[in-house]
Amino acid sequence: SSSLMSLYLESFRKLLSPIISQIMAIRFHFLDRIPEEETEINYLTEHELGLIINNECPIPVLRKAIIFACITGFRRSDILALKWEDIKELPKGGWCVFKRMQKTKNMANVPIGDDLMEVIGPRGEGLVFNGLTTYMLTYPMKRWFNSIGIKKDLHFHCTRHTYATLSLALGTDIITIKNVLGHKQESTTMRYTKVVNPLKEQAAKRLSINTISQNTEQYEKGNF
Repeated sequence: SSSLMSLYLESFRKLLSPIISQIMAIRFHFLDRIPEEETEINYLTEHELGLIINNECPIPVLRKAIIFACITGFRRSDILALKWEDIKELPKGGWCVFKRMQKTKNMANVPIGDDLMEVIGPRGEGLVFNGLTTYMLTYPMKRWFNSIGIKKDLHFHCTRHTYATLSLALGTDIITIKNVLGHKQESTTMRYTKVVNPLKEQAAKRLSINTISQNTEQYEKGNF
């Protein structure tokens, strides 16, 4: 009968359950012992970031989000959830983002300059990047990059790599970058040092939108 069959199946599940648990435990233990394969770090160069800063985008909020992410190192989830109330004006001038990160649940406090506030402004209420969708950060972003001369096959996560590599090249210490990115292990941040050495020769000033914008204008005029 069906009731008898259900009883057999339930007994079989109970018998099999601890065996499956042991198999899964062995599997995860084995996977933990396999060293992670290093993936290629794709990032925007200072010149490419300058192209983004200096060119208009068919989707203005997309350009704002990309620039903000490159300067702050914020993840996509935190960019999408960022509210104006998370950005506080400091008593001695300047601004700082105070936000609990979606992935790590840690509190982030990241200072930002007036030039970045000008890019993402004017200040309002609700979401900072109101109207921004996950889809905009895929094909529309790639199409815009291609139209302004950035031919790399990049994903939005490259903005975090951009923050890390350019900040390291400009002299920011590894611990500060680790804290801003919210990495638990210093070794995770250290991987960026492998791509930084060639960039150090190009870096003379701190990471700022105005500096990058001016350098790109000079480049386009052929003064470099």
